[in-house]
Formats: sequence, structure tokens, C-alpha cells
Amino acid sequence: MNDSELMAKIKSVVAEELGVDENQVTPEATFFDLGADDLMTVGLRTRLEHDFELNIPGSEAVKMVSLGSAYQCIRTKIN
Repeated sequence: MNDSELMAKIKSVVAEELGVDENQVTPEATFFDLGADDLMTVGLRTRLEHDFELNIPGSEAVKMVSLGSAYQCIRTKIN
């Protein structure tokens, strides 16, 4: 999976999990800006772990606050 495909897949998951339009999901917009609460971010992390077949420890998960930071975390783990 190349970088643009990875970004698109993460963006799609974020939009679906948070119930927002994909156009609202930008690399800079935090999940909280998109209306997520703490429980929703846990659900999002769980979904990303499942979809990408990886484990994101809590210490790393707290740094995943936007599409951009989620992308960086996942890109690092799948390489």
C-alpha cells in the first residue's frame, strides 16, 4: 500500500467512525474538532488496529489526535 492509499484508507475509517464527511477529515483537524469524545477515540483506535492488523499501545494512542498523527503512527508500524 502506497502513502496516498494508506492516507485514504485511514481517512475513510476516521470519517465512518466519527460520522463525518470525508472532506472534513484533514491532516490537521483533531478528532475532537470533528466531534469525537474520549470513548469515540478509543473505538477509532480499536477499528484502526483491526483494519490494519496491528497493535497501538496506549502510550502511542494518546498521540493519535488527528488524521496526520494517525497516519504517522500507522505508517511507522506497517513498515
